[in-house]
Amino acid sequence: MKKVALLAVCVFAFSISAISQFSFGPRAGINLTQQRFTSEYKVFRQGFVGGVMLKYEVNDLFSIQPELLFSQKGVHTDEDGDDFHDKLLNYIELPVMGKFIAGKDFFNFYINAGPYTAFLVSGKTSYSKTVVQGGADVVLSDESPIDFSEDTKQNRIDFGLSLGLGFEFEVGRNGRIITDLRWDIGFPETYEDVDPAFPSIFISQEETMNRALGITVGYIFGSND
Repeated sequence: MKKVALLAVCVFAFSISAISQFSFGPRAGINLTQQRFTSEYKVFRQGFVGGVMLKYEVNDLFSIQPELLFSQKGVHTDEDGDDFHDKLLNYIELPVMGKFIAGKDFFNFYINAGPYTAFLVSGKTSYSKTVVQGGADVVLSDESPIDFSEDTKQNRIDFGLSLGLGFEFEVGRNGRIITDLRWDIGFPETYEDVDPAFPSIFISQEETMNRALGITVGYIFGSND
């Protein structure tokens, strides 16, 4: 009976210790995105990124942080005059970051890296182009959702590598504010052929991988770094 009681105490103590190593919270901010192709017109496209993160503290210097995010990526080009092409891609994204921490308890600096996987749930393309018809300038424009029918070549799966750095500030007795700067490098092409939305810009299928610079602020509950 004493052995059973001792075992129960040990299991309870281990459970409490394990739970104390977990913390969680939201983070949100902006994505500045583009795709990997050559164009003098290419600019960063602004989008939203945000979701929740779960942090597991392995020790004082290293933690593992999986996240569940809604992430807007895409590409935008500003061409001559008011002409533009724009493509918005809305992803549900799952990064798993390894986080290396340095600093005092109340203020930490960290670098992080890890893989991410993302699933494209929606999107849209739009453009505006001025052409000459009958000696007069005519503006052609259109906006349409991305087609996910069977004959489309839009790739719905994205995966890649996230690299970043940031700071953590202790707030109160049991929380931390996090500022995070992150660079996402997508590996697969977002479109499996020359994209009809950008026929004169996308040169080949190897040049449409996502790139994103994310700037976010978050709050961790239950952190005891």
